Amino acid sequence: MYFRYILLPLLLLLCACGFHLRGSQVAATKSAVTSLAVKSVSAGQVTDQVTSQFKLGGTRIKEVQDRGDYLLTLSNEGFDRDVLSVSADTGKVKEYQLTLHVVMSVNAPDGKSLVDNETITASRDYTFDESSILGKSNEEMSVREDLVRQVSGQIVRRVDAVLR
Repeated sequence: MYFRYILLPLLLLLCACGFHLRGSQVAATKSAVTSLAVKSVSAGQVTDQVTSQFKLGGTRIKEVQDRGDYLLTLSNEGFDRDVLSVSADTGKVKEYQLTLHVVMSVNAPDGKSLVDNETITASRDYTFDESSILGKSNEEMSVREDLVRQVSGQIVRRVDAVLR
C-alpha cells in the first residue's frame, strides 16, 4: 500500500533531475553542415551507416560533389580478427578480437584538406566455442554490425567537430 505513495515521488524526483535514456542514434541532433558529398572507396557498410546518420541530422547527402559542398571520403574499410586468448588445456581459441578500421578525409568546397587520411578504429572481443559454431558466427556478425555503427558514430562526430 505504501509502495504507491513512495513510487510517485520517486518518479517525479527522477524526472526533475534531468535523467533520460540514451538514444540509439548518434546524429539525432541538428548537424553542423547542411550539405555534404560522400565518396566511398571500398567502404560500403560504413558509408551507408554514415549517410543515414547524417540524414537523420538534417544534412542533405549528395553523391557527386557540387560547388559549395564539403566532401567526405571514406576508404579502406577492413575487419581484422585476431586471437585474444587460447585454452591452456586444449590449445584451441577461446576469444577473438575483432577490429574495424576506416580511413576518412574531409575536403572543403575550395579543395583544401580539413582532415587528411585519418584512420578511425574500433574493436571488440568475443568468446568462441567450437561446439556452438552456428551461434558464435551469428555473434560475430552482430559484433561486426555494432562496430560499423560505432565507427560511423565516430566519423559523424568528427566531421561535425571539424565543420563547426
